[in-house]
Amino acid sequence: MPHVDQPKTITGRGSTLTAVGIMLLSLMGLPLYAQPTIARTSVVPAKAAKPLRVELYTAAWCQRCRTLKAQLKANRIDYQEYDVETSRQGRDYFVKNRFVGVPITVINGVIIEGYDARALMMEFVRAGRLFDPSQ
Repeated sequence: MPHVDQPKTITGRGSTLTAVGIMLLSLMGLPLYAQPTIARTSVVPAKAAKPLRVELYTAAWCQRCRTLKAQLKANRIDYQEYDVETSRQGRDYFVKNRFVGVPITVINGVIIEGYDARALMMEFVRAGRLFDPSQ
């Protein structure tokens, strides 16, 4: 069996490449070291906003519900409100889905139980709208 030498190791710029690796990189036309790139920015037209449907299931005594309604108003987001204690539709939805608390926010079919500012922001972004809970 003929003797085969191990590939020689070449060290430079903090990285180690074997001679075989260098040869493969050069055959593939790839640079041996990363070249600096220039960041390019372009203006991308915004997607047309999806129609936004927001349903809010609340109760008159609920402070979080009042806070959420004020934030939706400040962010100019229209919503349909159903009181789970006085509205038949609100009560039916609440009982049918076995919810245990309010507010319940439904954004384009996605249900958010309770007051969760992060979940609200994420869902409004998915729907193509901004929502700032600090307003």
